[in-house]
Amino acid sequence: MASGKKDLLPMGIGFSPGRSASFDDPGHRSRLLLSAVIAAFMAVGEDPLAATAAGVTFFKLAGRLAGGRADGPGTFKVLLLDSFTR
Repeated sequence: MASGKKDLLPMGIGFSPGRSASFDDPGHRSRLLLSAVIAAFMAVGEDPLAATAAGVTFFKLAGRLAGGRADGPGTFKVLLLDSFTR
């Protein structure tokens, strides 16, 4: 899986559910957190591809919520985690 403005999943499936500010700044270590989110979705899903797509979409939507309220990189990190529960 490759993530960015457009995400590429195995078998060449691409989608873009929205842009997350977290992907624009590598200092957030977003990709490590994204891997954990995908793992959580895979733990409860039966189809790994669908679970990956759902995890990426969930993460990007949380990033969009956090990015709209963050004042800087420090608040973004906290708000991203908080967005997982909204």
